[in-house]
Amino acid sequence: MDEARRVQLEVFRRWPPAERVRRGMELTRLALAARDARLRRQHPDATEEELRWIRAREALGLPHDAPLP
Repeated sequence: MDEARRVQLEVFRRWPPAERVRRGMELTRLALAARDARLRRQHPDATEEELRWIRAREALGLPHDAPLP
C-alpha cells in the first residue's frame, strides 16, 4: 500500500460513524446522478417511465433489449 493510500485510510478511520454514513450517502447520490445522466444521454427521447424501466433492467442485470411490460 502506498503512503497516500495509508494516510487516506487513517483519515477515514478517524471519522465518527455518522460522518462515514453521510459520506457514503453522498457518494451514492453522486453515483446515481451520474447513472441518470448517462441514461439520458443514451436515451434522449425516453420518458421518465421508460427511464425507470431501463434503470430496473440494469439493476436486475437484464439485457438492454429485454421487453418492457
